[in-house]
Amino acid sequence: MKPIRTGPDEYRAENFPEYNALFWLWTLGAFECLRTMGQHKDCFEAPLQDKLKEMKNKVALLRVPFAKQELKGEKTFQKPTEFYDENSVTGVETGYVFTIGGKRIDSEVLMDEVISFFENIKQTDILQPMPVAQRPRANHAAPPHPTG
Repeated sequence: MKPIRTGPDEYRAENFPEYNALFWLWTLGAFECLRTMGQHKDCFEAPLQDKLKEMKNKVALLRVPFAKQELKGEKTFQKPTEFYDENSVTGVETGYVFTIGGKRIDSEVLMDEVISFFENIKQTDILQPMPVAQRPRANHAAPPHPTG
């Protein structure tokens, strides 16, 4: 990915669209992976379950406001000025920096933590495969012919 910050006060505007698209892909994708694993936490050793919950909550702080238009854990805004939308970016360092619910979140630092979390899962942390839902079988019988 091309950097969006190329110097102390220098930014490459043409790199923002790619960065923005990849940022959301990573944020939403990481949350969905963590959420799915959390739904099947019994497949993992207890220490990994704890780390999983912690990581999912960290990513949710960024993902929830954008996906649900509310702060994590709040059904209505207490202080709507704390969050609007993508315009809530409060800075650009190695990635976007957000201040959401009074917490500073550097998107690139957060994604580095997510990558590290996944890279540090050991085979021994996995107790069993996650279950796979079986899709209902489609009825492949041909419909009756209209003439007969």
